[in-house]
Amino acid sequence: MRFFKQNHNGIPKLITLANLSFGFLAVLLPFANLEEQQVYLIAACLIFLAIICDGLDGLAARKLNAISVEGAELDNLADMVAFGIAPAVLMYSFVFSDLDKLSVPRIGIPFGMICTLVWPICAACRLARFHANKQNKALVESQDAFSGFPSPAAGSMAVVIPIVFGEHFLSAPIFVPIILYLFFALNMISTFCYYKYHSILFHLSHTAFWLTFVFFIVLFSLILQFGTYFHAMLVVFVCTTGYALSGLVHFIIHVFYKDRVDKTVSL
Repeated sequence: MRFFKQNHNGIPKLITLANLSFGFLAVLLPFANLEEQQVYLIAACLIFLAIICDGLDGLAARKLNAISVEGAELDNLADMVAFGIAPAVLMYSFVFSDLDKLSVPRIGIPFGMICTLVWPICAACRLARFHANKQNKALVESQDAFSGFPSPAAGSMAVVIPIVFGEHFLSAPIFVPIILYLFFALNMISTFCYYKYHSILFHLSHTAFWLTFVFFIVLFSLILQFGTYFHAMLVVFVCTTGYALSGLVHFIIHVFYKDRVDKTVSL
């Protein structure tokens, strides 16, 4: 206990480094001598562990009063590896490498590599904006919502897509995972409003909160009892896609409502 009291400032950084380590291991997996589905399953576990660490390091820093500029910078770099680089490498090995038969004229770089660049570019911009907003109090994001799709949620989808749409499960044309990849990547740099998970739960009534909690407990119990890891990934895919679409729906409703209000005022 004395050791932790004297060195408590380093605990959040250790959790952040674990986040980075899980992301980097996920980057290396496609080059390992493993079966394709085994690669994506292990990668999914690593990215989900990175997401947990990403949530815990900030919590630990606040509880231990160990918030620092160095910790924030380290967290940003770790997130870039885990949710910016690793998902892109995994999706390249899954689908974009098949597009390398084509190449960009006069450059010679395989077309699949160029397409894969979209994700790390969007993730870097999303993380830079989030970090800048935290530094600038005038631009700080709402305590209840994100501006743009969160990079950890997007990163989870990049490892779930190869499992859900792999040849052993839901076989789909090559353009389906490509469209999903671009949708989640571009969503990160959007200005759509995404309510934070705790905000969604706390805004529910007491009864609705417990009904939601019991529903997910029963659902995952049934999956563990009768299903496979594919069914668990399918639930994650459906829930996260629904969350991603919620920002778009919120934007459309906001624009429609604002347009109606403007017309009413003009009358």
